Amino acid sequence: MITRRKLTGLELQGKISKLDDDELKQRLERLPVEQQVDLFLGSDWSDRLRIIKNSGAAPEVVKRLPEEEVLLTIKGTGEQDALPLVALTTPTQLRFILDVELWHRDRIEEEKARKWLRYVLSCGEHKVIQLFRSVDRELAALLLSRLIYLIPNEENARPLPEGLPTIMPDEFFTIVAKVPDEAANIELLLRILRGWDRDRFYDLLFDVYGRLGAETEEEAYRWRSSRLEEKGLLEFEEAIEIYGYVGEDEARRMAKHAPQIYYRKEVQQGAPTYPIILGEKETFLYQILVSIDDEGLANRLRAEIAFAANRVLVADAEAIGEIDAIKHALNRVYSLVNLGLLFLVGNDHETAIETLRSVPLKDLFQIGFSRVLDLKTLAQEVVRRWWPEWRTRGFILLEYPRDEIMRGVLMRVPQYYALAHGEGVEFRDFRTMDEVHETREAIEHTGAVAQVFFDRLGLPKPHKARLVLRDVFAQGIEDINLRSLLVTGFLHYALYGDFKIETVTKQDARKLFEEVLVRGEDGRRVIKAEVKQQFLNWLKGGADCNSQRWEKVKAFVVESFEKFEDEIAFIASWEDLDPRYVTSLIFSRKPE
Repeated sequence: MITRRKLTGLELQGKISKLDDDELKQRLERLPVEQQVDLFLGSDWSDRLRIIKNSGAAPEVVKRLPEEEVLLTIKGTGEQDALPLVALTTPTQLRFILDVELWHRDRIEEEKARKWLRYVLSCGEHKVIQLFRSVDRELAALLLSRLIYLIPNEENARPLPEGLPTIMPDEFFTIVAKVPDEAANIELLLRILRGWDRDRFYDLLFDVYGRLGAETEEEAYRWRSSRLEEKGLLEFEEAIEIYGYVGEDEARRMAKHAPQIYYRKEVQQGAPTYPIILGEKETFLYQILVSIDDEGLANRLRAEIAFAANRVLVADAEAIGEIDAIKHALNRVYSLVNLGLLFLVGNDHETAIETLRSVPLKDLFQIGFSRVLDLKTLAQEVVRRWWPEWRTRGFILLEYPRDEIMRGVLMRVPQYYALAHGEGVEFRDFRTMDEVHETREAIEHTGAVAQVFFDRLGLPKPHKARLVLRDVFAQGIEDINLRSLLVTGFLHYALYGDFKIETVTKQDARKLFEEVLVRGEDGRRVIKAEVKQQFLNWLKGGADCNSQRWEKVKAFVVESFEKFEDEIAFIASWEDLDPRYVTSLIFSRKPE
């Protein structure tokens, strides 16, 4: 049942851009603060700012927003445009923003530090005081050290740094602005701090002069890290553990015993909503999340998704404050948790909800990741035996799209080759067990065909192919694949009784049309049925493989024959055969 609170929020969502400021103010005045918060969280970036600019209760609304949502709104609209929101942030919210924005790994970024000090100054004196009252002493000193250079007055004989202006007379120091273009802003900042608390001001100056060093930055970083750990932004060594492996049997045991093992603490109200807004909608998991009526469970799951996405951001070495990076991490969480969920319960909606209630989201992520890691292990064995130089030479001789499927699954986090199915992206994370099964089939198919062709029939292995296949038509070996090797070998077998890889000559082409091809009832040229069967019988005898592997090899042969027949279907005679359009045969480029 939809509550009145939710219904009121829905009435305005999506309509804010159509209202002028006066009408929006009137509509917001009729909404309690809680409903304005809901409206803010359910709106896009630009509408969020309009709510803040037109709400008479804006400070209370901002106060109740999750820190992550404040940061993402600022990043989504641009810091300069979001200054009205920055001005209303609470000390905790502002500190979180700076914890994310100012650091690159374990070092302060000077340009970002200067930029954010400009933003804070633009918000007024109260914001400057709030900032220096709430941040760690070490961070405050580090921020000032990026702006000023201090020379004790008793050492005024020391020459000033060339080209840097002195600012603001002081009884203890000659204060030099490190950034001449920012001199006026720096002086304003210092005057505000001295007028606010003189003792604190000089403590900061003496910190800048006498205490700064690597240990100060390390201490500031430790304080920052301890706060961000609560959000899932862990140190790399801890964050990377999210990519842990869970075997299939162990995964099922974990799910079965989860209700007895895991203790769930309550998640506070106000869990971030961006996991729903930015998350991957084309998943079973998303459908479940938006259908959950239990607000406590929904809050907990959003918090867990945000936490897991932050771990992924760190583990993948992404920029933790950038929206595109957050979207990518969220989509990875959605995809792999979705995969883990489908592995455990299939498409059973109700069982999936109970599983989400009892099994930690991190475990579901690892279960999903482990299923695609199994694919990588399988592919690595194929690569080890037949494509040992794939990193430098690619998958020579492997036909499309199996070459791309193999390349995707061998990435650090195995990827699904989506372009083969017409999607707008080339590679993405696996989302369904059907995609896992499809990819496993492609890898097993590749391994089966490679074993028979390279090990049983003696075809040149990929890393030796360049030395064997010479004088070929077109660009060279890049145009040759297992299918063209098979059909070329088959042609020699059909004509001369000897399966070998030699380039096709005009004489071979003439005999192909005379002895191997026949016209079917529809007028298409096809390979004689008895010739196909004879070759399959010979190949099966030499393949020396079990029935399951043979079926994969047979399917590849049949598929190769069909492609070849499509290419030569309506060619009138052997004289008209054009090597540019019959890629299933390897033609000689030598003149005859």
